[in-house]
Amino acid sequence: MDMTKMKEVVEILMESDFYFDLSVKERYCLVQRILAISSCAAN
Repeated sequence: MDMTKMKEVVEILMESDFYFDLSVKERYCLVQRILAISSCAAN
């Protein structure tokens, strides 16, 4: 997993109110899902 992309995604999500309503596990899954979708879109 590209840590630079993960950091960028988390920084963006931290600006939203809903991100902090999620559990740690939900946050991690959300970031993983976003990165998976973005890597598919890049291909």
